[in-house]
Amino acid sequence: MTNQLIKYKKIIFGLLFLPVLLSGQEKNNSTPENVSRYFYDDHVVSVEIWFGPDKKPDSTKTYYSNGKLNEIFYYDDKGLKDSDAFQFNKQGEKLVTWNFSHGKLVSRTDHKLPFNKDKEETVKNALKLMTEINVKTNYNPTRVNDLFNRGVLSISLGNTTLALEDLKKVEYSIDKDPKNKNIVLTDSLEKKRDVFRSKLYDRLASIYASLEMESFAFNYYYKAIKNAPDDLRILYNFATLLQQTKIKRSGTPLFRENCSRKI
Repeated sequence: MTNQLIKYKKIIFGLLFLPVLLSGQEKNNSTPENVSRYFYDDHVVSVEIWFGPDKKPDSTKTYYSNGKLNEIFYYDDKGLKDSDAFQFNKQGEKLVTWNFSHGKLVSRTDHKLPFNKDKEETVKNALKLMTEINVKTNYNPTRVNDLFNRGVLSISLGNTTLALEDLKKVEYSIDKDPKNKNIVLTDSLEKKRDVFRSKLYDRLASIYASLEMESFAFNYYYKAIKNAPDDLRILYNFATLLQQTKIKRSGTPLFRENCSRKI
């Protein structure tokens, strides 16, 4: 176990100095339209955020790496989710319809479950647990544990946008909420909070990694490791992402040219 930990740490610290990490996820918000876009490494759009004249979000879309629409959400004039939102699979079939009313989730309708045969039971169980949380909280949880659990379940169901939204609410609660700034915990409770933080940051990193938003993913993996430096699973996930990014970027002409220059 100790040798594995040392091995993963060596991999990570070695890769951290690669030029690949200096070029983060591409973002384009300089187009004439009121839109910000993030891209997969092959320049296919991964996330698209449209803004109204008042600079508040008008709609958001996520895409699969094959360019097909994944999710679409609409917003009211205050920038709150409103009306029906949808998720589709890679074949264009509707998976989920959500109904929002000025920022509040009103209902969720699953038309078709997203699973391969080997994941059928896992997905069905995730949906069952999510339904229990939604019924218990009238679709709008406020407690940290409910938000965290629903966010994790949303990842299992492929609901990227809502998973990110729930987990970012948890992050705000434990890291930024002024009410929690001056709370002093015992060493044992502080250790438990560090473990919880590491799990939260690891999940956030996995969402950003799935969208190939590597600069965000790197940031959250760093925070996860800082809170749980001996967690082999997190170290392995981070090392895997770093290695994958190195391989993808080293295949581009620009990266090969940079790597060939002598310092």
